[in-house]
Amino acid sequence: MTPALTIPAQRRLRIKLDAGPLVTLATARGSLGLDEESIMELIETRALAWAWDIGLGQHRGEVRLLTKSARGYEQTGTGDNLMDASPVTILCWILAGETKEWITGKRLRHILLCSAKLINELVDEGELRVMPGSQRRHGREGYDLVTRQSVISFLNQRRIQ
Repeated sequence: MTPALTIPAQRRLRIKLDAGPLVTLATARGSLGLDEESIMELIETRALAWAWDIGLGQHRGEVRLLTKSARGYEQTGTGDNLMDASPVTILCWILAGETKEWITGKRLRHILLCSAKLINELVDEGELRVMPGSQRRHGREGYDLVTRQSVISFLNQRRIQ
């Protein structure tokens, strides 16, 4: 007779929530030890106050959370401490160091944790605008320069509330 296998309780992955201003839903799941449905419920109830869906189409599903928001929830287990923060403050954190009128496509991919293809599609759909004279590059680079104001408008429109 063989002994019964015991399955350990679900453990949290020790994922650092400080790599950048935003984290993907997968990173938040691993760090918080919650499934996607639970995290989406926390977003809808504003226990995780700052999240955006940056995807395209009817069923977008490209959720990004503010790292500080996820970290706050991870530390307290009750909600993040940024519920009353102003959108201007949050956008300053996300776009820290981006003071020019434009953001390079490469930098924007790092901020939004997405592919050049998604940024190109967002430009094609009119969700983001490029600086006059900016050219679309093939491959991983995408557009050269995306206007900072269009990124701000995009994030304001795509916040999950």
